[in-house]
Amino acid sequence: MKAYEKLLEKYKSMTEGNQNSGKGSEDFLKLPEGETRIRILPAANENLPFYAENIQHGIKIEGKYKSFTCRKVIGEDCPMDDFVSELWGQHNAACKANVWVSKETKTPYSEMAKELKGKERYYLNVVARADESKVMILNASKTLFEKVLHTMLLQEEGEMVYGDISDLKTGRDFIVVSKKKPKASYVTYDESRPSPKVSAAGKPAQIQLWTESLHALQALVVPSSVEELNTVIVKLREQVEKEFDEFRSKPSTGLASKMTA
Repeated sequence: MKAYEKLLEKYKSMTEGNQNSGKGSEDFLKLPEGETRIRILPAANENLPFYAENIQHGIKIEGKYKSFTCRKVIGEDCPMDDFVSELWGQHNAACKANVWVSKETKTPYSEMAKELKGKERYYLNVVARADESKVMILNASKTLFEKVLHTMLLQEEGEMVYGDISDLKTGRDFIVVSKKKPKASYVTYDESRPSPKVSAAGKPAQIQLWTESLHALQALVVPSSVEELNTVIVKLREQVEKEFDEFRSKPSTGLASKMTA
């Protein structure tokens, strides 16, 4: 019951609120558009959850996309969060200084702030049914992970509907459905669902191989150093100021005649 209560507490906190440690990209499962059938594996240690939570700040710097791990993962304030707040302050100041611009106007400040905002990610050990030869890491978005938690916690008349789908003997496969909406840049997982059938994860020899090959998920969550984040922020300030200078010089923005440097 303790495991259920922990999951329930986690799910409530998500729905109410609304460096890689040496792992290479080959260890992470790629989710193509459409259906991907997986088996979520339990934690190697019963005292650990079957997932590891991460928060990442991602941004394109000098033409290359880079991500940084938020220091909130170790309970500290994060310079990148402070910088995001700073960007919103600059955006609001720019809008206030110009009567033709509202807070809904997109500026380089607001666009960078939205891109750079910390995003929750969840790492899970999984086996893809299309290739069961090795244990992969699923890097799940918040919405996909909520789907998994909702499945595990769903009850009808006080009884668990699916229960612990990661159980090696009485669990279920999970079908991840990735869809990209027309004209949208993001992927949705609304149709992701558990298999209707209870099944063992695999044959005894397979299960032994998988349990001996579990990735140390918590080791993946390594916060970026304060020094690294501050160095990046200096570059981002220069980048956004340059972008804003170009933005306000365009007649279409209505800023050229109203804004001052």
